[in-house]
Amino acid sequence: MENFETEFKSISRNYREVAAMLVHLTETDAEQSSNLAKSILDNQDCLDRIDKMHAQVIQISSRWKKDRAKTDAKRWEEIDRLADDALQQAVRLNQLCAITVDKLQSAKDQCSAELIEIGKGARFVKSAIPSRNNFPKFIDSMC
Repeated sequence: MENFETEFKSISRNYREVAAMLVHLTETDAEQSSNLAKSILDNQDCLDRIDKMHAQVIQISSRWKKDRAKTDAKRWEEIDRLADDALQQAVRLNQLCAITVDKLQSAKDQCSAELIEIGKGARFVKSAIPSRNNFPKFIDSMC
């Protein structure tokens, strides 16, 4: 019989750790939205852990479905409680990811607006500066 309790506890712990890392990333760069994307990319291992945890959850859940009928009621309830805790942590992590996506989208929109303003400024500068060959021609009246 496999030890599902430790595996579900491990999954819950991993979800909590990744959620804490994600909260830390988004809180430290909240005032500088342009650095948010960079910090997330720098900590890409966090996203890789989420993907690995997903595969682990699918694997352990399928094994638990097979072995569930073989366990006694007390152990069954304990493992179901741990599985529910892991599910709650996954839902919380999903919500944190959605919040982070919203922050990234607002940062993208802000950068887009700034680029539009820079483009307007560049067009103005091009129109205000005369071309190189079109220097003003002055006639010297002293001759």
